[in-house]
Amino acid sequence: MNLATAISRSKNKILILTFLITANTFMYRANAQFIPSEWINISNQAGDDMYPDIFKAKDGSLHCVWVLKHSNEYQEIYYSKSTDNGETWSIPENITNRDSFVFNDPHIVVDSQNRIFVTADTSMYEAGVGLITNTGSGWSNITYLTNNGYYSKLLIDNADRIYSFWQTYSYGYKYRYFENNVWSEIIQPYSQHSTFLNFVADSKNNIHILGHTDNMYAYFKYNKAADVWRDYQIISENLIEGSDICLDADENPHFVWHEYYTWPHDATLYRYSNGISFSPPETIVEDPYLQKIVWFNNQIYILDTEKEDDHYKVVLYSKDSHNNWWGTIIAVTSGWCGTKKIGVLDDHNLYILRHCKEDEIQMDIFFQKLELKSSNISEFTESPLILYQNYPNPLKEQTTFKYATSIKGHCRLQILDLHGRILAVPLNKEQSPGTYTLQWNACDASGNRLPAGTYYYRFTIDNLYTMTKSLIINE
Repeated sequence: MNLATAISRSKNKILILTFLITANTFMYRANAQFIPSEWINISNQAGDDMYPDIFKAKDGSLHCVWVLKHSNEYQEIYYSKSTDNGETWSIPENITNRDSFVFNDPHIVVDSQNRIFVTADTSMYEAGVGLITNTGSGWSNITYLTNNGYYSKLLIDNADRIYSFWQTYSYGYKYRYFENNVWSEIIQPYSQHSTFLNFVADSKNNIHILGHTDNMYAYFKYNKAADVWRDYQIISENLIEGSDICLDADENPHFVWHEYYTWPHDATLYRYSNGISFSPPETIVEDPYLQKIVWFNNQIYILDTEKEDDHYKVVLYSKDSHNNWWGTIIAVTSGWCGTKKIGVLDDHNLYILRHCKEDEIQMDIFFQKLELKSSNISEFTESPLILYQNYPNPLKEQTTFKYATSIKGHCRLQILDLHGRILAVPLNKEQSPGTYTLQWNACDASGNRLPAGTYYYRFTIDNLYTMTKSLIINE
């Protein structure tokens, strides 16, 4: 498959929508804030390309690494570079060249001298954290920063100090740093069992980390000037998966993560620090997958991957002046999709990196730019749909749904369980603009009464505008 074919195929699957999100309420709405580019296939290789990472160097060039999986026993690291803001990419280059070897989860940084550093978990059997470098004369052979580590991460601060972190098989999280062309001894910042998930360095080269300890999400901070790791602070007591951290203009941390707060009720949650205390957690969306967060144009943006009935969608969220969460659907794919990174390209563009099975056969690495059209949130158009809360709620025998539309279109009301399965479709027809009510008797599509519990109802018009709320059925 060539690049032109891949781009054409991706273009046909892109759907640009937007929506408003509040707790237990989700709405798609038209959005003029960003102009998305087409998705560009960076890897474009036979086989599954997975676990990408990307880094923007100080000269503006973009550097991407990923794993090409040949088999469970043979996985290599490939590299590609762009010098034109992601418009074109170099031919993927194998930087490992090792037979019968497994590399997982590579990470990349580039220092101010344009020296490239790549780390990865190596082998299937706890071989440790491998390092590959390119100082301008080609890629080095692999060396080891530790022979007892996995879940490795890589970070560079503004003074070119490079940190390699990893989880040990024995106890706790450890790291080494590279400074003045020398790697430090191994350091363990905390005595208790902890894992560092995502990192960011501030202008003073302090390190802010979202990780977990004792099965809870926690915020860790390293003060470089004092060479001190301060006591961690708990962000959430409900550990699950998917998380990220960024800093705002005042260098205060913002966090996003995925958790089950009432099984099987899961959501993307967000909170931040104002430098003194943490805000209460906010629910962004139900049934999410991978979360990423970035500070851009004096706003927080959260990128989320979400599973629908028969597809995945990549969604970008931000807040308006009324504290409502807005979102734009960046892409819809029939195959599995995982968002790996969101970053600032320049003053007018964000970039997104993901890996996805677009054709449901092989995984590829995709890059996209989002050009900021306007920072004025008032340019968002009004939704053609208003969906009121059903009443009574909770219900026993019957409830009434009320909704208003300002456009003609095919209207559909679906009843779903907490897993997103469709149980009933009380409304499915073309309707003209107007305000309507609809009664439902709490039965599924076969006429059987649904058991007591919590459910969702979702209203859509022409698969463009949709809103979801929760309802409760009592005994």
